[in-house]
Amino acid sequence: MKPLLSTTNYASYALYGAEGSFRLLKEIGYDKIDYGTPCDLYEYGKGLFSMPEKDFIAFFEKDAAYSRQYGLPVGQVHAPFPTWPESGDPEELEYMLRALEKSLQAAAIMGSPYLVMHCAMVYGWGEDLDPQRTKEQNFRIFERLVPIAEKLGVKIALENMPMVHVPSCFPSWLIQMIDAISSDYLVACLDTGHANLSGLNCGEYIRALGDRLQVLHLHDNEYGRIYKRGNELDQHTCPFLGNVNWQQTFAALKEIGYAGTFSLESDLFPARFPKEMYPTVEKFQHDILQQAVKLYFEDAE
Repeated sequence: MKPLLSTTNYASYALYGAEGSFRLLKEIGYDKIDYGTPCDLYEYGKGLFSMPEKDFIAFFEKDAAYSRQYGLPVGQVHAPFPTWPESGDPEELEYMLRALEKSLQAAAIMGSPYLVMHCAMVYGWGEDLDPQRTKEQNFRIFERLVPIAEKLGVKIALENMPMVHVPSCFPSWLIQMIDAISSDYLVACLDTGHANLSGLNCGEYIRALGDRLQVLHLHDNEYGRIYKRGNELDQHTCPFLGNVNWQQTFAALKEIGYAGTFSLESDLFPARFPKEMYPTVEKFQHDILQQAVKLYFEDAE
């Protein structure tokens, strides 16, 4: 079966709106879309997730109609971030959890098989002072959400986070959470940029996850090259413009029999160019991904 290619809609949605985004990305040649906007526009107590239910549903039904009109299915939807509010306030946490439940509903409306969710970072971006507490809180969150996911037919894909002082940067952490919940509706999403910023080899990460890995966020950065260790920038740039080893990455995907979509999240790369150049830049990214998949995945021995 021909590998399917996808990209995030962050930039195109902002530049052209929902319909224009679906139309352009289809014209460029993508097979699916990573529908990050508008779920990433989460605000506590207002905005999209405070709409009356009928308006919330209508919003996504409109975008789902564009997806069907232009023949560009949604392969994954992003959940709001962060999964744990910085305030730690119980009321805000409950609002966030309801927003995550609504995001599963949005994914179902969009026809997406996956909702990608960041693991909860109870201590934010700082040093995790109690990894066991963090693990327990994550378990409670997913124990609540997975039954809803099962009912809606949308899998939750846990995404690895960057930096070694955040427990969920490691494959062992994702594996423990997925295996503890023990549901076909909790799987893994590998973010190559996050793994690279953690100093982890993406190929080894993929082999560790094995068949738990069903979703990809492919992007690059220059970990340890021009930034001081511990202060690296999550550049979200086009593959081959950083120092992720893409040959090893695709070889590992082939080794585990990865059958999912190859999806770019290199959304900050187009932002470096004038908006008039966006179609050219996005086509460049599409062609780089297409050729890399052919060279290192399809044609690799």
